Amino acid sequence: MGTNEKGKVNLSKNRVLTIAIEVKDLDKTVDFYQSNFGIGPFIIQERVNDCILHGKKTQYTARWATTRLGGGQIALTLTHIIDGESIHKEILMEKGEGVSSICFDVADLDAEIVKLEKKGIRVAQYIKRKNGGAYAYMDTGKIGGMLIQLLEGGISGVPAEWGRK
Repeated sequence: MGTNEKGKVNLSKNRVLTIAIEVKDLDKTVDFYQSNFGIGPFIIQERVNDCILHGKKTQYTARWATTRLGGGQIALTLTHIIDGESIHKEILMEKGEGVSSICFDVADLDAEIVKLEKKGIRVAQYIKRKNGGAYAYMDTGKIGGMLIQLLEGGISGVPAEWGRK
């Protein structure tokens, strides 16, 4: 993540990896985007995630579908929570379906979290991946209506040509 000489965080030069949408019915939403807009094909996955949500350890089961947009430059991820507590469930309950976050690639997640926390922007949810890397959803939803996700270690669970590290 870039910072200018005054220490301001600047994501404008970081690679955008993912636009995420929270959905109530994953299969219905995948079918809608494929049949009406030709978006797809989607890779559908399900996984149990251990995370830290608002500072407390928790676990949730998610099912999500991912495809590429913009000539392969950005992933579109549709997320459906099956069970447990997560930032995704909170967003769906509070706002309903819709865009929930934009994900930026960062080289040092922990360092970027420290910089943002000094500005009063807290981590809403943090996940350390078993295969390496980690990601955090920064609590920016009250302004702009969506979260900023920071990801270290590249996208997992997708083909290597999608930018997985």
